[in-house]
Amino acid sequence: MENKNVNQTETGISGKQLGTFIRNKPMAMEQLIRIEHRDKRGELVPLKLNNCQTKLHELIEKTRAFRVIKNLLLGDKDKCSRALKRLNIKEDAKFSEMVDAVYKKNVDHAIRLVYKHHGIELSDGPCRIVVTKCRRAGVSSYIEARFFLDATFMDNLSVMVMAHKGPNARRVFKYASDFYKYWPPKWDKYRQQAEYKTKDGYTFENNSRYQVLTAGGRESARGDQYDLMHYSETAFYESYQEVNAALTAAPPHAMCIEESTGNGPQGGFYDRWQRALTLEEVIQAHDDKDAEKLSKWNGYMRFFYGWLEEPAYRTEVFDWERDQIVLSLDEHEEALRLAYPDITLEQLKWRRLKIENDCQGNEAGLPPEQFFEQEFPSCVDEVFQSQSTKWFDQQKLRQGRLRASSIRPAKTISLRPDADPKPVLPGRETLTVWRTPKPGHTYCIGADVAQGLRHGDWSVAIVFDRHEGITLEEVAMLRIKTPAPAFGELLCTLAEWYNDAFIVPEANGPGLATCTRIIENRYPHIYHRATLDLIKNQAADPNSFRFGFYMTNATKGRVLSDLQESIREETIVLYSKPIFDEMASFESQDGRLAAPKGEHDDCVMAVALGLFAHNKGAPPVIRKPINDVAPQIADDPELSSVWRSVMKKIARDQKDRSTARPGARQFIKRKR
Repeated sequence: MENKNVNQTETGISGKQLGTFIRNKPMAMEQLIRIEHRDKRGELVPLKLNNCQTKLHELIEKTRAFRVIKNLLLGDKDKCSRALKRLNIKEDAKFSEMVDAVYKKNVDHAIRLVYKHHGIELSDGPCRIVVTKCRRAGVSSYIEARFFLDATFMDNLSVMVMAHKGPNARRVFKYASDFYKYWPPKWDKYRQQAEYKTKDGYTFENNSRYQVLTAGGRESARGDQYDLMHYSETAFYESYQEVNAALTAAPPHAMCIEESTGNGPQGGFYDRWQRALTLEEVIQAHDDKDAEKLSKWNGYMRFFYGWLEEPAYRTEVFDWERDQIVLSLDEHEEALRLAYPDITLEQLKWRRLKIENDCQGNEAGLPPEQFFEQEFPSCVDEVFQSQSTKWFDQQKLRQGRLRASSIRPAKTISLRPDADPKPVLPGRETLTVWRTPKPGHTYCIGADVAQGLRHGDWSVAIVFDRHEGITLEEVAMLRIKTPAPAFGELLCTLAEWYNDAFIVPEANGPGLATCTRIIENRYPHIYHRATLDLIKNQAADPNSFRFGFYMTNATKGRVLSDLQESIREETIVLYSKPIFDEMASFESQDGRLAAPKGEHDDCVMAVALGLFAHNKGAPPVIRKPINDVAPQIADDPELSSVWRSVMKKIARDQKDRSTARPGARQFIKRKR
């Protein structure tokens, strides 16, 4: 931190050692910090970083390196050029290469090196990290030790730790008390004397302070300025506003680490996590100059540590037990083995014992396996568990998600109106292809239509393979924000590619424009429904049809009930992560089926319409050029009547158009 002074000079033996402690915090923690995990003699032991603490340390240092480079590039060009030259970094190097260079050199060393030779102060902030992890991974003890050492080594530093309730605050404060009380005598010259100690912290003789607060307590962080902030178990805060209170007054170099286990898919912590990105994603976005992705980022780096990464979470298995464990694996355990090929029987046995002994009758009111996943998640998707208002079987979704995690897309394509398709980097595709079209297979498409606004909902189309007749398999997903008519263009292209697939688009609102464009393109394999005579309760005209699926409360409940059953019976195979994300949060509240406030359900509805297309009996089609469609269907009485209605509508529309499009444009090159 550029405006904080080291309280001792780096001259002489003592100064060199102090500089080493500052640059090498893991070594400083092992030498200077004692923690409550007592050895056989009952003595406190040195803090040696475990696997989780090591990974978190690396993330913090790489994030600081990222901030140094970003702040340099955004500042004075002359200073930037001189600083990069001193650090042996080429000015035309990639952003990721610059970050790696600072990290490998050591951030603290780089900051001091540039200041010593050029008088340029490098800022490593703001540093924002949001953490979720399994229980007892050592995250809190690492953060407290790091912040305590910073307060010891730096002048005029303000540290704040906030716990979600009183007992936790007292436990955190005991960390600091032990750090101070059991400081090794060998290094006593580096220990800051406490000018005074209060019930919630220390103030040292270098004018640095270390304060522990309780969320919702009488002490408040509002209005105070802190350089280092640690918010613990924020998913359980009664008021999340306390997290933001100190951030409003924080200096530019401030570091904030927010960590918690999951407490359902709602609340401030959940929202913070959803908008955060991994450091790798952020750096890649800078390399790609992806302004759109960075515009949605909240400035926080994600850190996740699951129980499968923790070496301590395993139970010994004798050789004579192995066959019995393998033969007794349930569906979820089999899914875990498929998703994580390196998982061991020792880990599975530990999981079984933990669920049986510690997860029954839990305070969250969750089923034992679900509670285990909340407290000891294997992946990020298991962190935010919820109770029984969810519409879909959560256990089946988790098993499906685990199975899907081992599958990779065949290709990702940028498919846009009036543009040729091209491969793109992950995260920027509009069309994800899991399985390319196969000769002789029949396909159907469910499509949920949005207005195409930049900050609005997605238009989503899911392509399913109906070849086996019983089980539907997702083979492609188109997810894009584009005007409804343009979405109709893309649906025609997609349907043609997948052997003239049967389309069921939504007809409500902007869906009408999508349906109209499909008909204008003379694509016949679209769901149609008869126009009703409400007085006689029968079809008004056998040759009069409306196109697309009109969504009402009744029809929505019907298609979603069918999808609910398919998920439960495992008759539908899904691969796309956005589908699982939306299904996991989709809920039934007061008779209303929808995503929670602020969430999306576009993928859910597209899947439901695709299932409806299959159950409706999408007719098999013969592969022919689209210009030959009309003669092809003339022999079918039902389809010919539909086609006559289509042509009449087109003729009416042509009065307002100078030309009519003769057929769908071929965006995807394929053999006829």
